[in-house]
Amino acid sequence: MQAMEGEVLLPALYEEEEEEEEEEEGEEEDDQVQKGGSGGSLSLSKHRGLSLTETELEELRAQVLQLVAELEETRELAGQHEDDSLELQGLLEDERLASAQQAEVFTKQIQQLQGELRSLREEISLLERDKEYELKEIEQELHLARAEIQNLRQAAEDSATDHESDIASLQEDICRMRNELEDMERIRGEYEMEITTLRAEMEMKTSDPSNSLSLSDFSEMQEELQQLRDRYRFLNEEYQALQESNSSLTGQLAELESERTRRATERWLESQTLRSMMSAESQTSEADFLEPDPEMHLLRQQLLGAEEQMHDMQSKCKKLCCELQELQHHHRTSEEEQRRLQRELKCAQNEVLRFQTSHDVTQELLCRLQKLQLQYQNITCEKDKLLDVQQQLRDNLQCHEAEVQHLKGVVASFQDSREKYTEMRAQLQEVKRLHQTSRDALEQQKHMYDQLEQDFLLCQEELQQLKTTQAIQEDKGQCANKPSPAPDPPIFSLPLVGLVVISALLWCWWAETSS
Repeated sequence: MQAMEGEVLLPALYEEEEEEEEEEEGEEEDDQVQKGGSGGSLSLSKHRGLSLTETELEELRAQVLQLVAELEETRELAGQHEDDSLELQGLLEDERLASAQQAEVFTKQIQQLQGELRSLREEISLLERDKEYELKEIEQELHLARAEIQNLRQAAEDSATDHESDIASLQEDICRMRNELEDMERIRGEYEMEITTLRAEMEMKTSDPSNSLSLSDFSEMQEELQQLRDRYRFLNEEYQALQESNSSLTGQLAELESERTRRATERWLESQTLRSMMSAESQTSEADFLEPDPEMHLLRQQLLGAEEQMHDMQSKCKKLCCELQELQHHHRTSEEEQRRLQRELKCAQNEVLRFQTSHDVTQELLCRLQKLQLQYQNITCEKDKLLDVQQQLRDNLQCHEAEVQHLKGVVASFQDSREKYTEMRAQLQEVKRLHQTSRDALEQQKHMYDQLEQDFLLCQEELQQLKTTQAIQEDKGQCANKPSPAPDPPIFSLPLVGLVVISALLWCWWAETSS
Protein backbone atom coordinates (compact mmCIF):
# COMPACT_ATOMS: atom_id res chain seq x y z
CA MET A 1 0.00 0.00 0.00
CA GLN A 2 2.81 2.42 0.86
CA ALA A 3 4.60 1.73 -2.44
CA MET A 4 1.37 2.28 -4.34
CA GLU A 5 0.68 5.57 -2.57
CA GLY A 6 4.31 6.69 -3.17
CA GLU A 7 3.97 5.87 -6.87
CA VAL A 8 0.74 7.88 -6.99
CA LEU A 9 2.03 10.91 -5.02
CA LEU A 10 5.53 11.27 -6.54
CA PRO A 11 4.46 12.07 -10.15
CA ALA A 12 2.21 14.87 -8.92
CA LEU A 13 4.99 16.32 -6.77
CA TYR A 14 7.47 16.05 -9.67
CA GLU A 15 5.03 17.87 -11.94
CA GLU A 16 4.63 20.65 -9.40
CA GLU A 17 8.42 20.99 -8.97
CA GLU A 18 8.92 21.10 -12.77
CA GLU A 19 6.28 23.82 -13.08
CA GLU A 20 7.98 25.85 -10.34
CA GLU A 21 11.41 25.43 -12.03
CA GLU A 22 9.94 26.53 -15.35
CA GLU A 23 8.47 29.62 -13.68
CA GLU A 24 11.85 30.43 -12.07
CA GLU A 25 13.67 29.97 -15.41
CA GLY A 26 11.17 32.31 -17.07
CA GLU A 27 11.75 34.94 -14.41
CA GLU A 28 15.56 34.64 -14.78
CA GLU A 29 15.27 35.05 -18.57
CA ASP A 30 13.21 38.19 -18.06
CA ASP A 31 15.87 39.56 -15.72
CA GLN A 32 18.61 38.78 -18.23
CA VAL A 33 16.65 40.48 -21.00
CA GLN A 34 16.23 43.56 -18.86
CA LYS A 35 19.94 43.55 -18.00
CA GLY A 36 20.87 43.08 -21.67
CA GLY A 37 18.61 45.97 -22.61
CA SER A 38 20.17 48.21 -19.99
CA GLY A 39 23.71 47.20 -21.10
CA GLY A 40 22.86 47.91 -24.71
CA SER A 41 21.43 51.26 -23.79
CA LEU A 42 24.58 52.08 -21.81
CA SER A 43 26.84 51.18 -24.74
CA LEU A 44 24.74 53.22 -27.06
CA SER A 45 24.81 56.09 -24.64
CA LYS A 46 28.56 55.80 -24.40
CA HIS A 47 28.90 55.90 -28.14
CA ARG A 48 26.46 58.70 -28.30
CA GLY A 49 27.99 60.47 -25.23
CA LEU A 50 30.92 61.45 -27.22
CA SER A 51 28.73 63.53 -29.37
CA LEU A 52 26.16 64.70 -26.78
CA THR A 53 26.13 67.70 -24.57
CA GLU A 54 26.33 67.85 -20.82
CA THR A 55 22.59 68.16 -20.40
CA GLU A 56 22.10 65.02 -22.33
CA LEU A 57 24.80 63.39 -20.26
CA GLU A 58 22.97 64.36 -17.09
CA GLU A 59 19.76 63.01 -18.50
CA LEU A 60 21.54 59.82 -19.41
CA ARG A 61 23.03 59.61 -15.95
CA ALA A 62 19.60 60.07 -14.42
CA GLN A 63 18.26 57.34 -16.68
CA VAL A 64 21.17 55.09 -15.71
CA LEU A 65 20.53 55.73 -12.03
CA GLN A 66 16.85 55.05 -12.57
CA LEU A 67 17.70 51.84 -14.39
CA VAL A 68 20.11 50.83 -11.61
CA ALA A 69 17.37 51.49 -9.04
CA GLU A 70 14.93 49.46 -11.12
CA LEU A 71 17.54 46.73 -11.36
CA GLU A 72 17.93 46.72 -7.59
CA GLU A 73 14.16 46.55 -7.21
CA THR A 74 14.00 43.69 -9.67
CA ARG A 75 16.79 41.93 -7.80
CA GLU A 76 14.94 42.42 -4.52
CA LEU A 77 11.77 41.16 -6.14
CA ALA A 78 13.70 38.18 -7.53
CA GLY A 79 15.10 37.44 -4.05
CA GLN A 80 11.61 37.72 -2.58
CA HIS A 81 10.30 35.40 -5.29
CA GLU A 82 13.10 32.95 -4.56
CA ASP A 83 12.32 33.10 -0.83
CA ASP A 84 8.64 32.64 -1.58
CA SER A 85 9.42 29.74 -3.90
CA LEU A 86 11.67 28.14 -1.28
CA GLU A 87 9.00 28.66 1.36
CA LEU A 88 6.41 27.16 -0.96
CA GLN A 89 8.73 24.25 -1.67
CA GLY A 90 9.17 23.71 2.10
CA LEU A 91 5.42 23.88 2.62
CA LEU A 92 4.88 21.45 -0.25
CA GLU A 93 7.54 19.15 1.17
CA ASP A 94 5.93 19.34 4.61
CA GLU A 95 2.53 18.63 3.13
CA ARG A 96 4.00 15.76 1.10
CA LEU A 97 5.67 14.31 4.20
CA ALA A 98 2.49 14.77 6.24
CA SER A 99 0.40 13.09 3.53
CA ALA A 100 2.97 10.27 3.27
CA GLN A 101 2.93 9.85 7.07
CA GLN A 102 -0.86 9.86 7.07
CA ALA A 103 -0.86 7.33 4.23
CA GLU A 104 1.59 5.16 6.19
CA VAL A 105 -0.59 5.48 9.30
CA PHE A 106 -3.65 4.58 7.25
CA THR A 107 -1.88 1.62 5.67
CA LYS A 108 -0.68 0.43 9.11
CA GLN A 109 -4.20 0.78 10.51
CA ILE A 110 -5.62 -1.06 7.51
CA GLN A 111 -3.00 -3.80 7.84
CA GLN A 112 -3.75 -4.05 11.57
CA LEU A 113 -7.47 -4.25 10.86
CA GLN A 114 -6.82 -6.88 8.20
CA GLY A 115 -4.69 -8.88 10.65
CA GLU A 116 -7.41 -8.66 13.28
CA LEU A 117 -10.00 -9.71 10.72
CA ARG A 118 -7.80 -12.66 9.71
CA SER A 119 -7.40 -13.63 13.37
CA LEU A 120 -11.17 -13.34 13.83
CA ARG A 121 -11.71 -15.50 10.77
CA GLU A 122 -9.26 -18.07 12.09
CA GLU A 123 -10.95 -18.05 15.51
CA ILE A 124 -14.37 -18.40 13.91
CA SER A 125 -13.12 -21.25 11.70
CA LEU A 126 -11.57 -22.94 14.75
CA LEU A 127 -14.83 -22.53 16.65
CA GLU A 128 -16.75 -23.95 13.70
CA ARG A 129 -14.39 -26.95 13.47
CA ASP A 130 -14.61 -27.51 17.24
CA LYS A 131 -18.40 -27.31 17.12
CA GLU A 132 -18.59 -29.67 14.16
CA TYR A 133 -16.26 -32.15 15.89
CA GLU A 134 -18.21 -31.97 19.14
CA LEU A 135 -21.52 -32.32 17.29
CA LYS A 136 -20.14 -35.37 15.48
CA GLU A 137 -19.03 -36.87 18.79
CA ILE A 138 -22.47 -36.22 20.31
CA GLU A 139 -24.16 -37.77 17.26
CA GLN A 140 -21.88 -40.82 17.50
CA GLU A 141 -22.66 -41.22 21.21
CA LEU A 142 -26.39 -40.90 20.51
CA HIS A 143 -26.08 -43.47 17.73
CA LEU A 144 -24.22 -45.82 20.08
CA ALA A 145 -26.87 -45.32 22.78
CA ARG A 146 -29.63 -46.07 20.27
CA ALA A 147 -27.75 -49.16 19.06
CA GLU A 148 -27.32 -50.33 22.66
CA ILE A 149 -31.04 -49.81 23.34
CA GLN A 150 -31.84 -51.72 20.15
CA ASN A 151 -29.53 -54.55 21.20
CA LEU A 152 -31.12 -54.66 24.66
CA ARG A 153 -34.57 -54.75 23.11
CA GLN A 154 -33.50 -57.53 20.74
CA ALA A 155 -31.96 -59.46 23.63
CA ALA A 156 -35.15 -59.03 25.65
CA GLU A 157 -37.22 -60.31 22.73
CA ASP A 158 -34.89 -63.28 22.25
CA SER A 159 -35.03 -64.08 25.95
CA ALA A 160 -38.82 -63.82 25.88
CA THR A 161 -39.01 -66.25 22.98
CA ASP A 162 -36.58 -68.58 24.76
CA HIS A 163 -38.69 -68.38 27.92
CA GLU A 164 -41.85 -69.12 25.98
CA SER A 165 -40.25 -72.11 24.26
CA ASP A 166 -38.85 -73.37 27.58
CA ILE A 167 -42.22 -72.98 29.28
CA ALA A 168 -43.92 -74.85 26.43
CA SER A 169 -41.37 -77.67 26.64
CA LEU A 170 -41.75 -77.82 30.44
CA GLN A 171 -45.51 -77.95 30.12
CA GLU A 172 -45.19 -80.81 27.66
CA ASP A 173 -42.79 -82.61 30.00
CA ILE A 174 -45.15 -82.08 32.93
CA CYS A 175 -48.07 -83.48 30.95
CA ARG A 176 -46.00 -86.48 29.96
CA MET A 177 -44.89 -86.99 33.57
CA ARG A 178 -48.49 -86.76 34.72
CA ASN A 179 -49.43 -89.45 32.25
CA GLU A 180 -46.54 -91.58 33.48
CA LEU A 181 -47.65 -91.05 37.08
CA GLU A 182 -51.16 -92.11 36.15
CA ASP A 183 -49.75 -95.22 34.52
CA MET A 184 -47.70 -95.92 37.63
CA GLU A 185 -50.76 -95.48 39.84
CA ARG A 186 -52.63 -97.89 37.63
CA ILE A 187 -49.75 -100.38 37.87
CA ARG A 188 -49.70 -99.86 41.63
CA GLY A 189 -53.43 -100.65 41.83
CA GLU A 190 -52.86 -103.80 39.80
CA TYR A 191 -50.04 -104.81 42.12
CA GLU A 192 -52.22 -104.18 45.16
CA MET A 193 -55.01 -106.26 43.66
CA GLU A 194 -52.58 -109.09 42.96
CA ILE A 195 -51.22 -108.85 46.51
CA THR A 196 -54.73 -109.01 47.97
CA THR A 197 -55.54 -112.01 45.80
CA LEU A 198 -52.34 -113.71 46.92
CA ARG A 199 -53.17 -112.98 50.56
CA ALA A 200 -56.65 -114.38 50.09
CA GLU A 201 -55.24 -117.50 48.49
CA MET A 202 -52.73 -117.89 51.31
CA GLU A 203 -55.45 -117.46 53.92
CA MET A 204 -57.59 -120.01 52.14
CA LYS A 205 -54.67 -122.43 52.03
CA THR A 206 -53.88 -121.94 55.71
CA SER A 207 -57.56 -122.28 56.73
CA ASP A 208 -58.03 -125.51 54.72
CA PRO A 209 -56.86 -128.43 56.94
CA SER A 210 -56.85 -130.89 54.08
CA ASN A 211 -54.44 -128.69 52.07
CA SER A 212 -51.97 -128.06 54.82
CA LEU A 213 -48.51 -127.21 53.60
CA SER A 214 -45.30 -128.23 55.02
CA LEU A 215 -43.16 -125.95 57.15
CA SER A 216 -40.68 -125.29 54.38
CA ASP A 217 -43.43 -124.28 51.93
CA PHE A 218 -44.92 -121.98 54.49
CA SER A 219 -41.57 -120.33 55.20
CA GLU A 220 -40.98 -119.94 51.48
CA MET A 221 -44.37 -118.31 51.03
CA GLN A 222 -43.63 -115.97 53.93
CA GLU A 223 -40.34 -114.96 52.32
CA GLU A 224 -42.09 -114.27 49.04
CA LEU A 225 -44.72 -112.27 50.88
CA GLN A 226 -42.01 -110.26 52.64
CA GLN A 227 -40.32 -109.59 49.32
CA LEU A 228 -43.61 -108.46 47.83
CA ARG A 229 -44.16 -106.15 50.82
CA ASP A 230 -40.67 -104.71 50.41
CA ARG A 231 -41.35 -104.15 46.75
CA TYR A 232 -44.65 -102.50 47.59
CA ARG A 233 -42.94 -100.22 50.12
CA PHE A 234 -40.25 -99.35 47.59
CA LEU A 235 -42.88 -98.55 44.98
CA ASN A 236 -44.72 -96.35 47.49
CA GLU A 237 -41.52 -94.46 48.23
CA GLU A 238 -40.86 -93.98 44.54
CA TYR A 239 -44.41 -92.81 44.08
CA GLN A 240 -43.99 -90.23 46.86
CA ALA A 241 -40.68 -89.08 45.35
CA LEU A 242 -42.36 -88.67 41.99
CA GLN A 243 -45.18 -86.70 43.61
CA GLU A 244 -42.62 -84.41 45.27
CA SER A 245 -40.80 -83.91 41.97
CA ASN A 246 -44.15 -83.21 40.31
CA SER A 247 -44.97 -80.58 42.96
CA SER A 248 -41.52 -78.99 42.53
CA LEU A 249 -41.99 -78.94 38.76
CA THR A 250 -45.42 -77.34 39.16
CA GLY A 251 -43.83 -74.71 41.43
CA GLN A 252 -41.14 -74.08 38.82
CA LEU A 253 -43.84 -73.82 36.19
CA ALA A 254 -45.64 -71.22 38.30
CA GLU A 255 -42.38 -69.31 38.71
CA LEU A 256 -41.77 -69.46 34.97
CA GLU A 257 -45.30 -68.22 34.31
CA SER A 258 -44.70 -65.30 36.70
CA GLU A 259 -41.40 -64.69 34.93
CA ARG A 260 -43.26 -64.75 31.63
CA THR A 261 -45.75 -62.14 32.86
CA ARG A 262 -42.87 -60.01 34.10
CA ARG A 263 -41.10 -60.33 30.75
CA ALA A 264 -44.35 -59.40 29.03
CA THR A 265 -44.53 -56.23 31.12
CA GLU A 266 -40.86 -55.52 30.31
CA ARG A 267 -41.51 -55.94 26.57
CA TRP A 268 -44.51 -53.70 26.85
CA LEU A 269 -42.47 -51.05 28.66
CA GLU A 270 -39.68 -51.28 26.07
CA SER A 271 -42.17 -51.02 23.21
CA GLN A 272 -43.76 -47.99 24.88
CA THR A 273 -40.40 -46.28 25.40
CA LEU A 274 -39.28 -46.97 21.81
CA ARG A 275 -42.61 -45.73 20.50
CA SER A 276 -42.22 -42.52 22.51
CA MET A 277 -38.63 -42.10 21.21
CA MET A 278 -39.41 -42.59 17.52
CA SER A 279 -42.83 -40.95 17.13
CA ALA A 280 -43.16 -38.81 20.32
CA GLU A 281 -46.81 -39.82 20.65
CA SER A 282 -48.81 -40.08 23.82
CA GLN A 283 -48.35 -43.29 25.75
CA THR A 284 -51.23 -45.70 26.15
CA SER A 285 -52.71 -46.60 29.50
CA GLU A 286 -51.15 -49.38 31.59
CA ALA A 287 -54.34 -50.71 33.15
CA ASP A 288 -54.42 -53.91 31.04
CA PHE A 289 -50.97 -55.06 32.16
CA LEU A 290 -49.58 -56.35 35.42
CA GLU A 291 -47.72 -54.07 37.82
CA PRO A 292 -43.91 -54.58 37.40
CA ASP A 293 -41.59 -55.12 40.27
CA PRO A 294 -39.70 -52.15 41.83
CA GLU A 295 -36.50 -52.96 39.95
CA MET A 296 -38.24 -52.86 36.59
CA HIS A 297 -40.05 -49.70 37.64
CA LEU A 298 -36.70 -48.12 38.48
CA LEU A 299 -35.25 -49.26 35.15
CA ARG A 300 -38.26 -47.83 33.39
CA GLN A 301 -37.82 -44.49 35.15
CA GLN A 302 -34.13 -44.49 34.24
CA LEU A 303 -34.97 -45.26 30.63
CA LEU A 304 -37.56 -42.47 30.53
CA GLY A 305 -35.01 -40.11 32.08
CA ALA A 306 -32.45 -41.15 29.47
CA GLU A 307 -35.00 -40.48 26.71
CA GLU A 308 -35.76 -37.05 28.14
CA GLN A 309 -32.04 -36.35 28.32
CA MET A 310 -31.67 -37.45 24.71
CA HIS A 311 -34.49 -35.09 23.70
CA ASP A 312 -32.77 -32.31 25.67
CA MET A 313 -29.52 -33.15 23.92
CA GLN A 314 -31.24 -32.93 20.54
CA SER A 315 -32.76 -29.55 21.45
CA LYS A 316 -29.38 -28.34 22.67
CA CYS A 317 -27.77 -29.54 19.48
CA LYS A 318 -30.37 -27.55 17.55
CA LYS A 319 -29.54 -24.52 19.69
CA LEU A 320 -25.85 -25.02 18.98
CA CYS A 321 -26.63 -25.19 15.28
CA CYS A 322 -28.57 -21.92 15.57
CA GLU A 323 -25.66 -20.32 17.42
CA LEU A 324 -23.28 -21.59 14.76
CA GLN A 325 -25.49 -20.07 12.08
CA GLU A 326 -25.45 -16.78 14.00
CA LEU A 327 -21.65 -16.94 14.17
CA GLN A 328 -21.54 -17.58 10.43
CA HIS A 329 -23.85 -14.62 9.94
CA HIS A 330 -21.52 -12.46 12.08
CA HIS A 331 -18.59 -13.74 10.04
CA ARG A 332 -20.32 -12.81 6.79
CA THR A 333 -21.21 -9.37 8.15
CA SER A 334 -17.59 -8.86 9.26
CA GLU A 335 -16.39 -9.80 5.77
CA GLU A 336 -18.89 -7.41 4.22
CA GLU A 337 -17.72 -4.74 6.66
CA GLN A 338 -14.12 -5.44 5.67
CA ARG A 339 -14.97 -5.11 1.99
CA ARG A 340 -16.83 -1.89 2.72
CA LEU A 341 -13.83 -0.58 4.65
CA GLN A 342 -11.58 -1.45 1.73
CA ARG A 343 -13.90 0.38 -0.65
CA GLU A 344 -13.97 3.37 1.68
CA LEU A 345 -10.17 3.25 1.96
CA LYS A 346 -9.87 3.30 -1.81
CA CYS A 347 -12.28 6.22 -1.95
CA ALA A 348 -10.25 7.99 0.71
CA GLN A 349 -7.04 7.41 -1.27
CA ASN A 350 -8.67 8.80 -4.38
CA GLU A 351 -9.92 11.80 -2.42
CA VAL A 352 -6.43 12.34 -0.93
CA LEU A 353 -4.92 12.29 -4.41
CA ARG A 354 -7.61 14.61 -5.69
CA PHE A 355 -7.49 17.14 -2.86
CA GLN A 356 -3.74 17.22 -2.09
CA THR A 357 -3.37 20.98 -2.72
CA SER A 358 -6.34 21.96 -0.58
CA HIS A 359 -6.08 22.76 3.14
CA ASP A 360 -9.32 20.95 3.99
CA VAL A 361 -7.78 17.57 3.20
CA THR A 362 -6.40 17.21 6.71
CA GLN A 363 -9.81 17.80 8.26
CA GLU A 364 -11.46 15.30 5.98
CA LEU A 365 -8.72 12.80 6.66
CA LEU A 366 -9.16 13.35 10.39
CA CYS A 367 -12.88 12.72 10.00
CA ARG A 368 -12.13 9.58 8.03
CA LEU A 369 -9.65 8.53 10.67
CA GLN A 370 -12.24 9.07 13.39
CA LYS A 371 -14.73 6.99 11.42
CA LEU A 372 -12.16 4.25 10.99
CA GLN A 373 -11.41 4.38 14.71
CA LEU A 374 -15.12 4.08 15.48
CA GLN A 375 -15.37 1.15 13.10
CA TYR A 376 -12.33 -0.42 14.74
CA GLN A 377 -14.00 0.02 18.14
CA ASN A 378 -17.16 -1.60 16.78
CA ILE A 379 -15.10 -4.49 15.44
CA THR A 380 -13.39 -4.91 18.82
CA CYS A 381 -16.81 -4.91 20.51
CA GLU A 382 -18.00 -7.58 18.09
CA LYS A 383 -14.83 -9.52 18.80
CA ASP A 384 -15.55 -9.33 22.56
CA LYS A 385 -19.09 -10.51 21.89
CA LEU A 386 -17.76 -13.42 19.83
CA LEU A 387 -15.38 -14.31 22.66
CA ASP A 388 -18.30 -14.25 25.12
CA VAL A 389 -20.30 -16.47 22.77
CA GLN A 390 -17.29 -18.81 22.51
CA GLN A 391 -17.05 -19.02 26.32
CA GLN A 392 -20.77 -19.71 26.54
CA LEU A 393 -20.45 -22.44 23.93
CA ARG A 394 -17.60 -23.98 25.90
CA ASP A 395 -19.77 -23.98 29.04
CA ASN A 396 -22.56 -25.62 27.05
CA LEU A 397 -20.12 -28.23 25.79
CA GLN A 398 -19.01 -28.98 29.34
CA CYS A 399 -22.66 -29.42 30.35
CA HIS A 400 -23.16 -31.73 27.37
CA GLU A 401 -20.14 -33.77 28.37
CA ALA A 402 -21.57 -34.14 31.89
CA GLU A 403 -24.87 -35.28 30.39
CA VAL A 404 -23.03 -37.76 28.18
CA GLN A 405 -21.29 -39.17 31.27
CA HIS A 406 -24.70 -39.54 32.93
CA LEU A 407 -25.98 -41.37 29.86
CA LYS A 408 -22.97 -43.68 30.07
CA GLY A 409 -23.94 -44.43 33.68
CA VAL A 410 -27.46 -45.26 32.53
CA VAL A 411 -26.02 -47.60 29.88
CA ALA A 412 -23.90 -49.26 32.61
CA SER A 413 -27.06 -49.81 34.68
CA PHE A 414 -28.67 -51.38 31.59
CA GLN A 415 -25.65 -53.67 31.30
CA ASP A 416 -26.09 -54.67 34.97
CA SER A 417 -29.71 -55.55 34.27
CA ARG A 418 -28.53 -57.56 31.28
CA GLU A 419 -26.08 -59.47 33.51
CA LYS A 420 -28.93 -60.23 35.91
CA TYR A 421 -30.89 -61.54 32.96
CA THR A 422 -27.99 -63.83 31.99
CA GLU A 423 -27.88 -65.15 35.56
CA MET A 424 -31.59 -65.91 35.44
CA ARG A 425 -31.06 -67.65 32.13
CA ALA A 426 -28.29 -69.78 33.66
CA GLN A 427 -30.67 -70.73 36.48
CA LEU A 428 -33.25 -71.71 33.89
CA GLN A 429 -30.66 -73.90 32.15
CA GLU A 430 -29.93 -75.55 35.52
CA VAL A 431 -33.65 -76.24 36.00
CA LYS A 432 -33.78 -77.77 32.53
CA ARG A 433 -30.80 -79.97 33.35
CA LEU A 434 -32.49 -81.16 36.56
CA HIS A 435 -35.64 -81.86 34.60
CA GLN A 436 -33.63 -83.92 32.11
CA THR A 437 -32.04 -85.93 34.92
CA SER A 438 -35.49 -86.55 36.43
CA ARG A 439 -36.71 -87.72 33.02
CA ASP A 440 -33.77 -90.13 32.74
CA ALA A 441 -34.50 -91.43 36.26
CA LEU A 442 -38.15 -91.96 35.35
CA GLU A 443 -37.15 -93.90 32.25
CA GLN A 444 -34.86 -96.10 34.34
CA GLN A 445 -37.66 -96.65 36.86
CA LYS A 446 -40.02 -97.58 34.07
CA HIS A 447 -37.51 -100.07 32.73
CA MET A 448 -37.09 -101.53 36.22
CA TYR A 449 -40.85 -101.72 36.63
CA ASP A 450 -41.06 -103.71 33.41
CA GLN A 451 -38.41 -106.09 34.68
CA LEU A 452 -40.24 -106.42 38.01
CA GLU A 453 -43.46 -107.20 36.19
CA GLN A 454 -41.73 -109.91 34.18
CA ASP A 455 -40.21 -111.35 37.37
CA PHE A 456 -43.61 -111.25 39.03
CA LEU A 457 -45.10 -113.20 36.16
CA LEU A 458 -42.30 -115.74 36.46
CA CYS A 459 -43.01 -116.04 40.20
CA GLN A 460 -46.69 -116.66 39.49
CA GLU A 461 -45.81 -119.37 37.00
CA GLU A 462 -43.41 -120.98 39.48
CA LEU A 463 -46.08 -120.91 42.23
CA GLN A 464 -48.51 -122.54 39.82
CA GLN A 465 -45.95 -125.22 39.04
CA LEU A 466 -45.36 -125.78 42.77
CA LYS A 467 -49.10 -126.18 43.32
CA THR A 468 -49.36 -128.72 40.53
CA THR A 469 -46.37 -130.72 41.80
CA GLN A 470 -47.76 -130.73 45.33
CA ALA A 471 -51.16 -131.97 44.11
CA ILE A 472 -49.45 -134.76 42.12
CA GLN A 473 -47.43 -135.86 45.14
CA GLU A 474 -50.55 -135.95 47.35
CA ASP A 475 -52.34 -138.10 44.76
CA LYS A 476 -49.39 -140.48 44.64
CA GLY A 477 -49.33 -140.73 48.45
CA GLN A 478 -52.99 -141.59 48.61
CA CYS A 479 -52.54 -144.21 45.95
CA ALA A 480 -49.66 -145.90 47.77
CA ASN A 481 -51.50 -145.76 51.17
CA LYS A 482 -48.38 -145.29 53.02
CA PRO A 483 -46.88 -142.15 54.32
CA SER A 484 -43.84 -141.00 52.48
CA PRO A 485 -41.90 -137.90 53.23
CA ALA A 486 -42.49 -135.08 50.83
CA PRO A 487 -39.62 -134.33 48.56
CA ASP A 488 -37.62 -131.36 49.54
CA PRO A 489 -38.16 -128.47 47.21
CA PRO A 490 -35.14 -126.98 45.56
CA ILE A 491 -33.38 -124.59 47.85
CA PHE A 492 -32.52 -122.11 45.07
CA SER A 493 -34.86 -121.53 42.17
CA LEU A 494 -34.33 -119.25 39.22
CA PRO A 495 -37.13 -116.79 40.10
CA LEU A 496 -35.81 -116.42 43.63
CA VAL A 497 -32.30 -115.77 42.36
CA GLY A 498 -33.70 -113.20 39.92
CA LEU A 499 -35.64 -111.50 42.71
CA VAL A 500 -32.53 -111.35 44.90
CA VAL A 501 -30.47 -109.85 42.07
CA ILE A 502 -33.17 -107.32 41.22
CA SER A 503 -33.56 -106.32 44.87
CA ALA A 504 -29.78 -105.87 45.13
CA LEU A 505 -29.77 -103.71 41.99
CA LEU A 506 -32.67 -101.65 43.32
CA TRP A 507 -30.87 -101.18 46.62
CA CYS A 508 -27.70 -99.98 44.85
CA TRP A 509 -29.66 -97.61 42.64
CA TRP A 510 -31.54 -96.23 45.64
CA ALA A 511 -28.24 -95.67 47.50
CA GLU A 512 -26.78 -93.82 44.49
CA THR A 513 -29.85 -91.62 44.03
CA SER A 514 -30.09 -90.82 47.74
CA SER A 515 -26.38 -89.89 47.89
